[in-house]
Amino acid sequence: MAKILCGISGIEFSCDHLPLYLDAREYAHPVFFLKPKKLLGLYNRYTAGEMGDKDSWLLFLAFWNATDLIEWRMPAKFHPEYSRAIIAQNFQSLVEMSERIQRVQHPAVTFARISVSQQTADFQNCRYWLESWSQTYTDFVSGYATKHERDTLAALEEKLDAFVRDSDSSEALYAARLADWADRAGNFPRFSVTLAAGKSLPCSDYWKQIIRKCTNAESIFSIPGSDLAELIEHCELNIDAGTQYSYNLLKILRAGARKQVDFLGGGINGFKFSVLQGDESIEAASKLAIVANAPRIEPARAQYPSNFQFLKAKLAWELAKKQAQGEQK
Repeated sequence: MAKILCGISGIEFSCDHLPLYLDAREYAHPVFFLKPKKLLGLYNRYTAGEMGDKDSWLLFLAFWNATDLIEWRMPAKFHPEYSRAIIAQNFQSLVEMSERIQRVQHPAVTFARISVSQQTADFQNCRYWLESWSQTYTDFVSGYATKHERDTLAALEEKLDAFVRDSDSSEALYAARLADWADRAGNFPRFSVTLAAGKSLPCSDYWKQIIRKCTNAESIFSIPGSDLAELIEHCELNIDAGTQYSYNLLKILRAGARKQVDFLGGGINGFKFSVLQGDESIEAASKLAIVANAPRIEPARAQYPSNFQFLKAKLAWELAKKQAQGEQK
C-alpha cells in the first residue's frame, strides 16, 4: 500500500499497491482534481452533516483551489481548536464566490491572488480574502451594468438624432422614442400604479404613456394634471438639462400641460380677456375665460369636425349656462 502526503492539505492518505511513501509537493489528494460540479455534490453532503473533520477540511481547501487564485507555497494547516469554526463560518461564502469567479471570464476583471505561506497557512484570515474577491466582483458587475446602460442610452440617442434629421418623421413617433430614452436617463420608478379604470401597470410604463399622449391633442386630457406635473418635476430633477434630448422631452411635456390648461378655451391666445378682482383665484379666471368664449346656443355635433371639438364646445356651453342660472337666483 502506498502512502502519500498531500502537498495542499498536509493530510496523509493511502492507495492500494506498492509500498511507497510519497511526500513531494506536486502530489495532492484526488479531490483537488475534481470538476466544480462534483465538488458541489460533495458540498451537499457536507451541509447534510455527513463529513468528518478531515473530509470537511479537504473539501474546503478543494473549493479554494478550484478558484485558480491560490498559490500553495506550503500545505495548509488544520488546527483542531479553531479550523472547524473557520470552515463553518466561511464555507457557504466560499462556494458562492467560487461560482461567481468561474462565471466571470473578462479581461477587465482581476481578482487578487492569495499565497498560502507560513503566515497564512492556518486560513484564519480567509474571510478577508473572500471580502476582497466579493468587492472586485461587485465593482465589475456595477461597472458592466453602467457601461451597458451607457451603451443603451447612446443607441437610443442615435435613433432620436435620426428622427430629427428625417423630415418625414412624426412628432408622435419621436415622442415614443423619447419616452424610452427618458425612462433610462431619468431612471423612472418601477413600482405599480393603479389607473382610474382599475388597471395596474409599472409607473415607468405609465409615464412613458404620458409622454406619448402629450403629442395628441385629444389623448392628453385622459391624463390627470397632477400626474403630468409629477412627471415633469421628476424629469427636471433627475435628467441632465444640458442635452437636446432633455430639452425636447420637457418641451413636449410642457406643451401637454399647456394643452390641459387651455382646455375649453382657458388659455389666453386668441380669446377675450377678463379683468379679475383682487380676491379672485386662478380657477375663477379660467372659468371666466371659458364662459366668455362659450357658444351662445347649444352646440350640435354636425357643426364640429370631430367629437373632441364638439365635446369641448358642449362642456363650455353647459358651464356658461350653469353660471347664468346661478346669477338669476
